[in-house]
Amino acid sequence: MEHLTTDIAKYSIGRLRPHFFDICKPDLTNVDCSTYVTDFTCTGSEYSKEVRLSFPSGHASFSVYTMVFNMLYLQSRFNFKYSMLFKPFLQLLLFYMAFYTCLSRIFNNKHHWSDVLVGALIGVVAAFITAYLLAKLFPGRRNPQTD
Repeated sequence: MEHLTTDIAKYSIGRLRPHFFDICKPDLTNVDCSTYVTDFTCTGSEYSKEVRLSFPSGHASFSVYTMVFNMLYLQSRFNFKYSMLFKPFLQLLLFYMAFYTCLSRIFNNKHHWSDVLVGALIGVVAAFITAYLLAKLFPGRRNPQTD
């Protein structure tokens, strides 16, 4: 679900990656400053297909999806006597792994910050839908007063 949503957005919006001008140099000979530059010479054919697939970040959506789902899974199923500090530690570790992935996409010039933010939001929404509706990790809560 998360992957399909991300791919639909990528191929329908088609935003340029931040490193576009590193691999595609505009031809600025005979260009007036009041016109748009439409001629580019791109080096590296492997980048020419991916140069317009920046929005949203697939790495961010997948990493956030997997980590949030695992955090929710730990919250619902990890209930033993000595899990009082171990469970939050694991959840925090998972959060930092997803956060690191998101930051690395920005700092490596693979995505804009807004690409990563939207990808992370897609991952969070998909993880909550999967956890609550599909996996039913949190079934209807019982009332402790009636038990």
